[in-house]
Amino acid sequence: MKIYLYFSFFLWAIFLKAQSPLALDSLEEKLGNEDPSSQVYVKILMAMSDELRQVNPDSSLHTATRAFNVINQHGYNELRASALHRIATAHNFLGNYDTSVVISFEAIEEGKKLSDKGPLMKALNGQAINFYYLNDLDKAAEYFGKCYDVALEEGDELEAANALQNIGLVKGILGDVTSEIENYQEARKAMVNLGFEEGVANIDMNIGTAYVSLRKFQEGLEAFEKAKVVFEKLGHQAALCVIHTNLAETNLMIGNFKKAEQNALLSISIAEELSLSNEKKYTLEILSRVYESLGDYRKAFSTLKEYQLLKDSIFQNEKLKQIEELKVAYETQQKEDDIALLNTSNELKDARIKQQRFFLILLIGGTVLFLVLVFTLHNRYKLKKKSDEEKALLLKEIHHRVKNNLQIIESLLSLQDRTKGDRKPEDLLKISQDRIHAISTIHEKLYQSETLKEINFNTYLKDLISHFSTSYAANEVTFKTKIEEVNLDLDQLIPCGLIVNELVTNSLKYAFDKTDNPVIEVSGETSDDIYILKISDNGCGFENSETNTSIGLKLVHSLVNQMNGMISKLKSEGTSYQISFKPQ
Repeated sequence: MKIYLYFSFFLWAIFLKAQSPLALDSLEEKLGNEDPSSQVYVKILMAMSDELRQVNPDSSLHTATRAFNVINQHGYNELRASALHRIATAHNFLGNYDTSVVISFEAIEEGKKLSDKGPLMKALNGQAINFYYLNDLDKAAEYFGKCYDVALEEGDELEAANALQNIGLVKGILGDVTSEIENYQEARKAMVNLGFEEGVANIDMNIGTAYVSLRKFQEGLEAFEKAKVVFEKLGHQAALCVIHTNLAETNLMIGNFKKAEQNALLSISIAEELSLSNEKKYTLEILSRVYESLGDYRKAFSTLKEYQLLKDSIFQNEKLKQIEELKVAYETQQKEDDIALLNTSNELKDARIKQQRFFLILLIGGTVLFLVLVFTLHNRYKLKKKSDEEKALLLKEIHHRVKNNLQIIESLLSLQDRTKGDRKPEDLLKISQDRIHAISTIHEKLYQSETLKEINFNTYLKDLISHFSTSYAANEVTFKTKIEEVNLDLDQLIPCGLIVNELVTNSLKYAFDKTDNPVIEVSGETSDDIYILKISDNGCGFENSETNTSIGLKLVHSLVNQMNGMISKLKSEGTSYQISFKPQ
């Protein structure tokens, strides 16, 4: 179910407006005209930190820290809580949640000392968000509750309603949807008393979503309809777009296909008018399912095709947006550097004069040394040029490897599709994910390698087995590895990685249903210039395995042939294979 403004109050301390270059320019101009020791200067720095937060959190942190240093230097204690909160929030944006927690505690303690409890409520709300990202939802609910208590004491009904809605959200995530709805209802009463129609509509949207999750579709539809009436009155077209999307999906779930079609078409119409590509994409997928339910497969197919094209287009646009954001971040940093350069211009001039004198003395007294230096630099230039040529060749080789590996992945997916049988899509997806992971791990190791040509097989295998343990929750399976140190190039490492992936995953999935103390052994050693790789388990054996009908063994044999190697099944308690080949 699509959720409109589900986090609108929950993350109010973090999801601030995007950086405005004009606002930053204005703030920088004001900053240059203010006394660096004044409170106004500090407040401008904090406003700049807010502006920078989304696009350049490093600069936001730097600017907030500058403000905090001025506060400490001049004793502006009433501003400490606000500055600490901004520092903590910048750390949150950078993913430093533990650091943000510590600094938020400081901000809370400073906020308690103030008569104005606004900074305290922001710090409490920010701390709740930290715990949310740390997946400590009980703590998140606790600090939203503290924010609610302070808001009640201060008579701030809007902040209290926001906190209630946040508590409801956390309750819903914890699975207590009934309590979630109760909190939303109480928050809604406060919004009604305040006459805040938009807030009421937002809560109605969340209430509808919660009801639908309980499969109380009629109550959900009623809540969505209430929100729709308000947003129509306020002329909020973007909100109406999402309302109709939610109505379309809910009507689809209860079999009201015609209503679902009407709502979906209305949502798409608004999305096109407002250029809301993501909302249109989501609704197109719903409309495709509606047409499929109505038996109109032609429209279902064409709608699904339009959805896929829009999805691909959005992906490309997001990449371009990321590039533009990086450009803005760079320009912002450049402006900061210009300000710092302006503030220290006199010092730089003095430094240049001293530097010129130093070079003059060095030139007069070090002619011989200079000639030696020129000779050395010339040799280093030749070596660097040779190194650059080698790197260019290696880079071209990497591009070639990446292309080949993408073709391998494409072939594996195509083969999987042709032989999928009656297996579930999620099972097929998991198989493909494992194979792609086996190849991607090779590239990760390749880029960490000094030679960019070959990889230590032992190190690669340890990482691959660690992936099996995590992906299949195979904590009860004992992995034993004994791999002789050997470096393999990509032409052999990729087939080896895929062979180990196929045989180990088959053992994990099929071999141990009736086995106590399950063990998988992987060993590798060199004998007479031949590398021998063995993969064994102590499970039920090949005859009882479900792999007889899979493409796994066919793929393994094909990969062995690709390496000009040999494969044989060994007699053992469970299943054991030996692959031998000559390392290149």
